[in-house]
Amino acid sequence: MASYTYEFIELGDDHALGCKCCRFSSGTDLPVPKKLSNDEIARLSRGFSFEIFKDWTKLNAILKRYEEVIQKRWMKKPEKKRLAVLLEAFPAMPSTHRPDFIGFRKATKNYARSRTCPSAAYLRPYINQEDLVQRHLLLLFLSSRGRNLPEKFIAADIEAAHLGKGWDFREEFSGGPTGTVVLVQPEDGKRVALVELQGQRSPCTYGKLFYADVTDPSTHEPSIAGHHPNLALLGLEIQQGIYRFLLDCAKSILHDVNASDFFLAPHQPVPAMPQPPSSEWPSLSEQALQAPYRVPQMLDLERIKLLIGARRAAAEDHLWLLRTDPGYFVDTLKDWKEHDVLTVKHSCGHCYQLVAARMIIDAYTYYFCWDHVHRLLQRLSPLRDQLSRADHKNSRLPRQDEAIWAELLEVINFMLFYPIFALRTGVPPSPRLRHCYNLPDGPSPAGSQQRWSPKMKVAEHERRVMSLFFHVVDPDKAALHSLNHLIQELQYMLDTDPPASQLVDTWIVSQFSDLALMSELKLRIEGLQPVSCLSVQLPSSC
Repeated sequence: MASYTYEFIELGDDHALGCKCCRFSSGTDLPVPKKLSNDEIARLSRGFSFEIFKDWTKLNAILKRYEEVIQKRWMKKPEKKRLAVLLEAFPAMPSTHRPDFIGFRKATKNYARSRTCPSAAYLRPYINQEDLVQRHLLLLFLSSRGRNLPEKFIAADIEAAHLGKGWDFREEFSGGPTGTVVLVQPEDGKRVALVELQGQRSPCTYGKLFYADVTDPSTHEPSIAGHHPNLALLGLEIQQGIYRFLLDCAKSILHDVNASDFFLAPHQPVPAMPQPPSSEWPSLSEQALQAPYRVPQMLDLERIKLLIGARRAAAEDHLWLLRTDPGYFVDTLKDWKEHDVLTVKHSCGHCYQLVAARMIIDAYTYYFCWDHVHRLLQRLSPLRDQLSRADHKNSRLPRQDEAIWAELLEVINFMLFYPIFALRTGVPPSPRLRHCYNLPDGPSPAGSQQRWSPKMKVAEHERRVMSLFFHVVDPDKAALHSLNHLIQELQYMLDTDPPASQLVDTWIVSQFSDLALMSELKLRIEGLQPVSCLSVQLPSSC
């Protein structure tokens, strides 16, 4: 699984990159693009495309005949034998969940980049031992990838990669009115190179480089769309590694089946996906964990409706309790005051008035917003019905459905501000973390940088909590690492690091859970877009 589309991060020998926190903050260890000519891109794209379809064809044939056998054998295997299958297919597979954060968790010295993390961990963080060995996720992975064409996953694969600086091509492209990225007409009128991915079902056309002349009116068709060459090549490289890994896993599980039978045995009905026994209720974190292994466009709309309905009911109950229960009002007010950097060191009546006003505004705002989202979701018909009415030629949903999705995404983007602002102002003065920060002495407003002024001598688990929350609330850091990636790492910290989780009180957890739900909903909605924000679309008129 070598890398061709960006410089080898595992070959770097620079030791002057700073400590792990500095490297994480600046993104020094993350993959950066490698400059390639159009001829090199065309050659590599063609090679990746043929490798992808060669492996996909074999995997598809195997699943049509032996998927039920694979499922039964995998579910019966003990953990040790499952791990042996995974390591046979990928000997250098990372061992932990979200291996792209390993350097931030463990590296304490000024290591070279060759000592931090292999490139595959950044490109395919969901291929790791901890997730695939304990659950039925490998079966989901095999079924979704083997029974659906690669073009369905390309945008999600690029989005899931943990990339560094240099992959943002918005200087070359400007945002369009429909959420796609519309090509800006070059001043010199030259042609631009694009790569075809969506809707392509053969190795000859999938990943094909073509040139669009924006000065030619015949090319200004809404259906003409392509990906930026660098991002497209990255996506093809990611998919080549995925299909090679899955095919090797399937062959390892069917080690006693003759290879000729992969294509000659009779087809079998599609088996139901086995569900491992669990006493836990389905959760948002479980849904986020399974997302990279499922088909991106197959959003579980009913599950989303239930989650949003429950959150709306909780917001309504919270609002009624504030109005009718004085004891609940006082307890909530004290909790908010303990997380307000302007009033944590003062107890005057004016301070309580400020906090009470913010608390009440927050309660009403959340109720109205969640109620709005709930009503929008109730207006949506099942996703299969929406797709059956879609304009497949132009990759567009019906206008009435498209308008609801657009409004829903706009409301979620607006709501994201509230939990981020609450965490930005509430984490430093929280009772369990305030000893780690240099809080302002006076009640006068303090800037964001003053609020997040950490002390030098803090424990390792304290620094981990402080750093992750700071990256979540800082827009530049969240854009560098992806807000959704940071939320997943925070959730993993809360689940696996008891000393760190003890520093996060219930008020912070409440705000973080809202942020996680909004971020996951936003990610799932954006995943429905046929032409994602990673692609470019030619304008319909000059």
